[in-house]
Amino acid sequence: MDRSSGSGFGSKLNYGSGFFHSRLKIPGKDSAGVITAFYLSSQDNYGHDELDLEFLGNTEGKPITLQTNVFVDGVGGREQRIYLWFDPTSHFHTYKILWNPFQIVFYVEDIPIRVLKNNRNVGIGYPSHPMQMQASLWNGDWATDGGRTKINWAFAPFKANFQEFDISGCPSQTSNIDPECYSSNYWWNTNEYWNLNSTQQRQYEKCSCSGGDDDSYTDTDISFDQNYYDQCGNDHACRFGSKQYYGSGFFHTRLKIPGRDSAGVVTAFYLMSENNGGNDELDFEFLGSREGKPIVEDIPVRVFRNRRNVGIGYPSHPMQIQASLWDGSDWATDGGRTKINWAYAPFTQDLLTKI
Repeated sequence: MDRSSGSGFGSKLNYGSGFFHSRLKIPGKDSAGVITAFYLSSQDNYGHDELDLEFLGNTEGKPITLQTNVFVDGVGGREQRIYLWFDPTSHFHTYKILWNPFQIVFYVEDIPIRVLKNNRNVGIGYPSHPMQMQASLWNGDWATDGGRTKINWAFAPFKANFQEFDISGCPSQTSNIDPECYSSNYWWNTNEYWNLNSTQQRQYEKCSCSGGDDDSYTDTDISFDQNYYDQCGNDHACRFGSKQYYGSGFFHTRLKIPGRDSAGVVTAFYLMSENNGGNDELDFEFLGSREGKPIVEDIPVRVFRNRRNVGIGYPSHPMQIQASLWDGSDWATDGGRTKINWAYAPFTQDLLTKI
């Protein structure tokens, strides 16, 4: 890809189910704004279905983000993002998409990173149109830092490398999927591929959590003090977040809030979207004080109903789970009249997090 053109290729046939894979090496150097995509896509005149693996380029030295997305009848907005456990620019790695009547699974090096079950019976869309296997390299002005970091054309042309572009699929050339493509005569439709096996399930759970060695929990301490806050940031803040973004879910953590004199210290546990899509955010914020306040467990303290039908906004963008500890002296305690007493620093919170 250069300033005047992108590039891509695709299969000659459309398919109604199958197992699709390729080996890719993503553009290296400074690839901010460059998107390398390996995906399935229907013809627009059929009603658009799409299954995406998109590698979002970054400035040199920063990690490449892998984004998956699903479109059904032209409706997307199901983005999920992860950081890979290897550098996808240095060597070839294998990426696969399984699509059958029971589930869609995205794989990286045979490890499932995302699973979408067929839940049409409860009104959740699932691809129903034949799709073509495609690959492309293109200019995504939104891809890096929410669109703030653009392509550095001094590094053009950008090159992605593909090997072993392979399809095990059921050809289907009509507007709707040929019923034969759902047959168990195709190995990818047999019951072995209806669900993840036990090994894959363990891999998936480990890959989907926010980090650490345990399959479910991450035990994390974050702290800051007045003199050494640069360990986390230059704004008297320390934070961490999930690697993935989510479109729905149940998110929880166990927290121990800073004790002693914590006036002006804000401890937060929240969901937040990227700003480039319009910012959605759901916050728990614990406002420090000279006096301790009780923590409520397992008791609903606030309920917000979805009332879009009467024009009341409701979150619509994928959000990342985050936790942070930061200086809120200007507003958090007594309306900002009571400031942080740095003699008690560093302030520390302890978390056990589960997604």
